[in-house]
Amino acid sequence: MLFAVVATKFVFSGNILYIVLSLSILSVLMFVLLFLKKIVPLCVLMAFCALGVGMYFVGISSFSSKEYDGVCHISGRFTDYVSGSQRILDEVKINGESAKNIYVSVIYSSQEIEIGDYVEFDAVLKNAHLFSLGDLNEFHFRNNIAYTTSVNESDLITTGRKVKFAENFRLSVKNVLENSMGKENAALAYAVLFGDKTEVDGAVKRIYNEAGLIHLLTVSGLHISFLIAALGFLLKKCRVKSWLNFLINLSILLVYAYLCGFSPSVVRAGIMGMVFLFATTCGKWYDNLNSLGFAGILILLTSPLSAFDVGFLMSFSSVLGIFLLYPILNKWIGKVIPKGVSKYIAITLSAQIGILPFAAKIFSSINLLSFFVNLLIVPLFGIIFPLLFVGSLLSLLTSFFGFIPKLCGYGFDLIYIIAQKFSQTNLKVDLKPTTIYVVLAFFLLLFLFGRFIILKKKAMVVSRVAAVCLFALCFGLSFVPKMQTSMVAVFNNYANYSILVTNSHKESVIIDLGYNQDMQNFKTACGANSVGAVFILNEYNLDYSAYQNVCSGDIIVCGDGFGYAEEVCVLENQPNKLGKFDYSYVSVGGKVIGLEMEFDKTKLFVFSSFGLTEDDVRFVSERDYDIVIYEGVAEFSSVISKKTTVIAEYDAENVTTNSNEDGNIAYFIDGKNYYWRCLD
Repeated sequence: MLFAVVATKFVFSGNILYIVLSLSILSVLMFVLLFLKKIVPLCVLMAFCALGVGMYFVGISSFSSKEYDGVCHISGRFTDYVSGSQRILDEVKINGESAKNIYVSVIYSSQEIEIGDYVEFDAVLKNAHLFSLGDLNEFHFRNNIAYTTSVNESDLITTGRKVKFAENFRLSVKNVLENSMGKENAALAYAVLFGDKTEVDGAVKRIYNEAGLIHLLTVSGLHISFLIAALGFLLKKCRVKSWLNFLINLSILLVYAYLCGFSPSVVRAGIMGMVFLFATTCGKWYDNLNSLGFAGILILLTSPLSAFDVGFLMSFSSVLGIFLLYPILNKWIGKVIPKGVSKYIAITLSAQIGILPFAAKIFSSINLLSFFVNLLIVPLFGIIFPLLFVGSLLSLLTSFFGFIPKLCGYGFDLIYIIAQKFSQTNLKVDLKPTTIYVVLAFFLLLFLFGRFIILKKKAMVVSRVAAVCLFALCFGLSFVPKMQTSMVAVFNNYANYSILVTNSHKESVIIDLGYNQDMQNFKTACGANSVGAVFILNEYNLDYSAYQNVCSGDIIVCGDGFGYAEEVCVLENQPNKLGKFDYSYVSVGGKVIGLEMEFDKTKLFVFSSFGLTEDDVRFVSERDYDIVIYEGVAEFSSVISKKTTVIAEYDAENVTTNSNEDGNIAYFIDGKNYYWRCLD
């Protein structure tokens, strides 16, 4: 069913390679089943393929939204999603008609806007894209967002307030956590409990990510298993009967999934946990692979487009990796290491192997020490999470129990210290985004080396050797160099906005719009070997020390410069050359409005941050650039040609991608075709 949902998108998009691949896989499966005279499995296969095709179109149609021209009158309620000035509006009405959620950028936002406020305002709406550049926009999908818009805070009219139960509960827990353990640890604890990482400090999140511990901040099977184990232990001590035990666990997990917004990982883990408890209660054998499939079918039936959600795929692939590889790895490792330790090593290693294809898509590198840090942290986390869960609930009843979250705060301090030590290593492997061929060959390989396929010894050896060769071929082909390997990467860290450009000759430059202390991490994430120059567009908070570790060349500025010896000053509207880059600072009416750059037949323009007018933007739009980059609100982007790729900090008309929704991104340029990956 998963295969059918995914294949349908590619088949109906007209991609000939995917059409051939999909038909080949389906034909082979049908031929094998017919050859073995397995008529019932063949019918089941065809039925689920047909169901998957239908569910894809059901999912697409359920997210379709009406288009509105001009200014609309909008009313709705602000949810508890708050990320800077970004908010989500639900219970929406547009010109009196009920509609789905709207992603709102509130300009000049302050603390006066409260969660649950009903507001009215007039604004121009832009239809949210469910798929951006071929990939699912997971933020829009998970939050049921149909439109995006921006509005000045002064234009909002508050008409009432209603805080929903889940929001009120989460707010209460957040207040308890902040009072008990401080704001920084409270943000981590809140992410651990509900999967909401919006308030986790960027530097802290990066440390967790680099150490391979970011999964702790996303509610998943690890959290659910610890919760079920703690509940099981408690109920067993209270001598609760098996059926009552099952019903109590079911009720708690349903409420918890509701509080977490029914995220795919929570739903998957909850269903599997309940199947396990139900089987145990009934005295039946628990089949882990079938329970995983059962959970997947239920999720796809209710939300078919989850098949494209990387979180959903990573959640399933990690568990699948455990089911397929854990018994084998545990047996091998147990021969040299005590069984109590080998079990944890085998689980950690098999889960990390399972998510590799998807980790390669969303992460630029993997820390080889993450395996060891998980061995240290996961057992500790197994104590912290149940304590945090129970302590937060008890603290809502009385402040007396506030010492429990406080103790958990010390646990988070210890985790951070360990994560920080393990993140500071050169033992990292750069990851390359994989193709669907590599992913299919990878999981075929896992299945053949797992324990679920039973063949005669000779047939098994032949099958495994063939699978290894197929995977090696697919993996090797993904590294075949293309004609061009140009890249434009955009990095947004609060007020700091930087662009890294790499041409096909492996020359890299940075275009900087503000003081940025994270340049080294940005360069590493983009895979740039060295930076030949930094182009300065805005001079505020200028500190050249930020560039010393990343730039082997010059600091280039326009005009008279700022008196630093490292500067190379160039004139405006004058063509210049740096390696294989042609560039010029563009000035209109005596004011520098941005930097244009040409490389590998690609024309790029980066706007300066301040004082832009519609005439400035129109002037740029008439010069036919391939890529245009804005910092801040792209308020005049509507005058730019729709053929131009527009990258901005916030969403607006004709903006292709924006960092507030899509994160930090890298555009890879193959001729005139652009494909991108997230750098967060």
